[in-house]
Amino acid sequence: MAACVIVVFLATFSMFGYVSSRFAGSGFRADAPWSLVDGAMPFVLWIFVELVGVTAIVTVLTVGWVSFVDIVPPLLRHSLRDPAPFLASVQTILLISYGGAVRLLCVAFSIQQLKLLRGSEASTWGLSKAGIAPGAMAGLFALVALVPGWIAMTLCWGALLEAVGNPAPQEVVQTLQSAIVSGDWITISILSVTAVVIAPLFEEVLFRGILLRALIGGGLPTAAAVVSSAALFALIHASVSAFVPLFLLGCVLGVLFLRTANLWASIFLHASFNASSIVVMALFS
Repeated sequence: MAACVIVVFLATFSMFGYVSSRFAGSGFRADAPWSLVDGAMPFVLWIFVELVGVTAIVTVLTVGWVSFVDIVPPLLRHSLRDPAPFLASVQTILLISYGGAVRLLCVAFSIQQLKLLRGSEASTWGLSKAGIAPGAMAGLFALVALVPGWIAMTLCWGALLEAVGNPAPQEVVQTLQSAIVSGDWITISILSVTAVVIAPLFEEVLFRGILLRALIGGGLPTAAAVVSSAALFALIHASVSAFVPLFLLGCVLGVLFLRTANLWASIFLHASFNASSIVVMALFS
């Protein structure tokens, strides 16, 4: 069994290496004059704005509902004291929508600031219009190449999690699973758009386009920069059960970006990975 898993992993690495070499580019500038401060800036902005906004949304909903219940006639209050289903649905939709908007604005602001401060053009980011089509092909072919190894890793990691007590999955995954089971198409649609469009764009620009570049520009060896950015990528998702898969995905995305010099490649791989995960979840929920 172990030998079969090793063979699958080796075959996957070989196929991924072949795909990334076929779409290899030369536009990435590892010597771009970016500092660690440039890499940290968007993270500080993102966390601060999102934390303040999320706190405000939760507070307004909770306090507002309590105030509303207090002015309702006594006969109706009993049925309104437990607003869990309605309030949870509204809160989920608002938080996801707000989070998506913050992420897009953070990406736009960070790109604009680094253009002004460091003179970075689209070509140095790997975000040129001409790179969209080859980036899409590289991302999709990379996903196909990774499927065997990813299935093997998922089975091994799932068995290990089951052996240590099966910790809860990522919160957004639980929310999506519940929405699929209950047929809540509004939540499913919002989460799907967030996972397939907003999250890949935001996270790839942030973790690969900005952080990875800043770590390399700050003097960190390339391998260490890829591992460090992937570790932070996994940690920011705040899920024990998903840490190893997300860390490995982060490493793959970093390598693909550096090999192709095309951020679109990692964006499309990330998007197609999330989309396939949602399809699998829907089929087995």
